[in-house]
Amino acid sequence: MKKLVYSLLIIAALASIVCVEPAGAQSDRLLGVTVPFNFYVKDRALPAGEYTVALVQVAGADTLKIQSADGHLTAFIPSQAARLRGDQGKAQLVFNQYADRYFLAQVTGLEDRMAQQVTRSHSEDEIVRNLSATDHQKVAVAARKR
Repeated sequence: MKKLVYSLLIIAALASIVCVEPAGAQSDRLLGVTVPFNFYVKDRALPAGEYTVALVQVAGADTLKIQSADGHLTAFIPSQAARLRGDQGKAQLVFNQYADRYFLAQVTGLEDRMAQQVTRSHSEDEIVRNLSATDHQKVAVAARKR
């Protein structure tokens, strides 16, 4: 039974990679960013560096594609659109910081007046349970539209 479940999960993952389509040909759906610290996208650790962030559709759902400038590292992460108020739509990545660990929480600037929210990972939830509220802060890194 476990073997069948694992096989189905692998097939679903491969199918979702094949079904990745750009969310649109609009240039505002692509950002360039220099992240000055190591960070996590869900439970995947990524090193500091230059990245491209795009909003794509995977099996009909909004997904952030984060790729290193050299193309060697790519991460896909489901996201949810959230409406922004006023002039909050500048291009940036927002991270939750806990001591020296940074987790991607939000991307703005991919769509007008919208943010792409990222749900917390199990690792981040574990950190939140073990830290006080004062051990958390949000860190924004400016991005540029491509």
